Amino acid sequence: MTNKPTVGFIGVGKMGWPMASRLAADYDLIVSDASDERVAEFVRDLGGRPASDGATLARMQDGQGGMVMAKNLQNVKYQHGHIDWSFDSGVWFDDGSKAAAAGQRALKTAMWFLGDDEDGPMVVCIDLPPNTTGHVTPAHSHASDQVRIIITGTFKIGNDWYGPGDIRFQEAGKIYGPEMTGPEGSRQILIFNKRSGVAADDRRTGRSAAAEAMVKFIAEMSKPAAA
Repeated sequence: MTNKPTVGFIGVGKMGWPMASRLAADYDLIVSDASDERVAEFVRDLGGRPASDGATLARMQDGQGGMVMAKNLQNVKYQHGHIDWSFDSGVWFDDGSKAAAAGQRALKTAMWFLGDDEDGPMVVCIDLPPNTTGHVTPAHSHASDQVRIIITGTFKIGNDWYGPGDIRFQEAGKIYGPEMTGPEGSRQILIFNKRSGVAADDRRTGRSAAAEAMVKFIAEMSKPAAA
């Protein structure tokens, strides 16, 4: 039995192979693909283990241990130098089901790296659920400049409410908040100029273990794939 964190990865084709290869050494990697031959080749060359069946990754996605890196990856298509993605039908890095199973707020997140710099810019798409309990995120800061674009819904930062079409520019290292999602939920796009600055530093408690783990994970995903 391994003590490494478990990550499920769906899709080891042209795009998925180099992404999954960055994880093989440091994670208990469970690999799935439409092609059994592709999975066998990946496990033979880089390690990991094949998903025994579709239910294996489904259980992980439902919060029963581990994390699924990509879901329905076949819906993401790279063509003519671009990728199309949608809040309504796109692939989510985390679809919120694991958090929901733990009784936490089930926000969805999708992360995209820009450029080849290991600490280059990063785009984070978030779909925040309706806030029916008055949940408030404490004041915090990020070690990266940030642009926040509100797509739908309302979102409160400090004493200010933001709505669709509003854009907020946030300087790195400056504490802001607290934050509160409106009752209708909110879809947003956040752009960070440094991937290492994505994690939040809480004004009172500092950076959580989960935030530290996310920074490590992002750093590993940003490394060039082995030749």
